[in-house]
Amino acid sequence: MIAETVTAFNERWWNNFLESTNVLKKTNVFHNCMQKQETASMREDVMKIIRLIAINNIPEFGFRLYIEGKNIASKELSSFFENFTPGNDEKFEEWSERAFGDKKFGIIINRGEKFNPTLVEKIAKKITPLTEKVGIPRLGVTFTIFIGNYGWTPLGIHTDGLGENVMHFHLGKGGKTMYTWDVETYEKIVEPANRFNNTKIEEILDKANVFDFEDGDIYFMPYGEYHVGKSDELSIGLTLWFNNHTESALAKKLIDSLLFNNLEESYEILPMDTSPYYDFENFEDVKKLFHNNFGDKNFLTLLESTYRDYKMALYSNAGFWEPPFPKAEKIDHNLNFKIKIKEPFKIIYYSDSDSLLNLFIRGKKISLINNSSIIDLIKKLNSGEQLQKETVFNTLDISWNLDIKKYVLDIFFENHIIIVDYA
Repeated sequence: MIAETVTAFNERWWNNFLESTNVLKKTNVFHNCMQKQETASMREDVMKIIRLIAINNIPEFGFRLYIEGKNIASKELSSFFENFTPGNDEKFEEWSERAFGDKKFGIIINRGEKFNPTLVEKIAKKITPLTEKVGIPRLGVTFTIFIGNYGWTPLGIHTDGLGENVMHFHLGKGGKTMYTWDVETYEKIVEPANRFNNTKIEEILDKANVFDFEDGDIYFMPYGEYHVGKSDELSIGLTLWFNNHTESALAKKLIDSLLFNNLEESYEILPMDTSPYYDFENFEDVKKLFHNNFGDKNFLTLLESTYRDYKMALYSNAGFWEPPFPKAEKIDHNLNFKIKIKEPFKIIYYSDSDSLLNLFIRGKKISLINNSSIIDLIKKLNSGEQLQKETVFNTLDISWNLDIKKYVLDIFFENHIIIVDYA
């Protein structure tokens, strides 16, 4: 009897994944999940991220570089970007040789999802069957990208944040090894003062669990395990973080969002306070900065509205925390075209007034005039239907002039939710 082949990332594969990880509680490796041409394409996507960061010289967006174990400071990074911006067609291996030669190096890029929507789309398609089974992490999904041949992870032995389960998509070409220790074993053999960012790795390797993986493999690890990676060969690893932090962490994130959306930024220098301790009239200096609607509702009602927007934004982006940067490219409305939604994403919406329709597109809230024809168009797109240009314009309000209809389409396009196919 010939065994049935299970395609990676389909429902049966994810069922096996959940069983093999004890429903996201056990470390494991899954081999041959991606074809070589797919990982090569994803390495090119990562190179586009490095190129974008280098061209714009923005290391503050979570870019860290280590050369021969030394963390390169911001000023040196600026010089590095100027001299070693990857070329448009330069392969990862070619750029690494040009930039580093024989030196050992490591690059860590946090929140990589905001820099390359195409890479997010590829990963989102893979993990959607999983999130449909187990749900979306309450604080979203994020990328961290590990690049190089740096040997031991520069951070040393450590644990990840509370509630942060990680899935490592290994993009090759070289392999990688992860060493893990369960909490009881590790804390028995390592003194408290030395447990975090521990670089005395070889001394306790005999007590470690060892996981080897290669190009196209996936490594899963639940939060709480002490671990360290080793990459002697040149490789890229895309780590996908499922962020289920504490209830307090979610509450604080919502409060930050509430303040961001309701508090005007002021650069006025405060005067010295000459009033007596029982006089609070100068609280007006703070009160005036809040939007008018802030005073019309109680705090928890406002926070609940913030949570609604936060959750709908997260779901509109397949669980990913960061929305992509808007496209600079525009639709050429002089040509004929068809449009289709980018799977697995959906446009989510609600209306809380007669005048505004609130759309959530790839993690971003956009408010438009409340018109039922926009909802009709969204329903057609969300169904997966490919729509002719004429159908789109006929669906939108007949009383609108052509520029308004183009504007609606442009919003969809610049926020990476539709594919435009020019016929």
